Amino acid sequence: MVRLSELVQPEFVHLGVEAQTKEELMERLVDSLVAQGRVEDRSSVLSSLVERERVMSTGIGRGVAIPHAQSGGAKALTVSIARPSQPLDFGSVDHEPVKLVFLVTGPEERGGFIRVLARISRLLCSSGLQERVLGATDPDAVVAALTEEEDALG
Repeated sequence: MVRLSELVQPEFVHLGVEAQTKEELMERLVDSLVAQGRVEDRSSVLSSLVERERVMSTGIGRGVAIPHAQSGGAKALTVSIARPSQPLDFGSVDHEPVKLVFLVTGPEERGGFIRVLARISRLLCSSGLQERVLGATDPDAVVAALTEEEDALG
């Protein structure tokens, strides 16, 4: 079973991200992944994320978006969590602005990518994870919340 708490490290958690658009937010997150050595081709990963958004919004509703893409520019499967400083329009299915973003990137081979997306959805639907992340004061608290919610879910 894929555990998100093993993929999300405190340096992949960004609270109060300044961004005016979903594209700007994705750029900031990808830049962080470049700095952390998780992405080696920024433009390739960004292009894949933007193209995925063009096909269909990753705003799943209830203030959450899960932008995701596989790209040869990603070195490893990685999950970043962001809380923008102001809610952003993601073209969500319920037309609500997004307050919480789980950005998933990975290489083009299929190793666990779909399972990670499913795990995020399951955690958000069956636990208090969203509320805990929205109330967290630092990245360590986000990782702790994620670990505790996963342990409770099994």
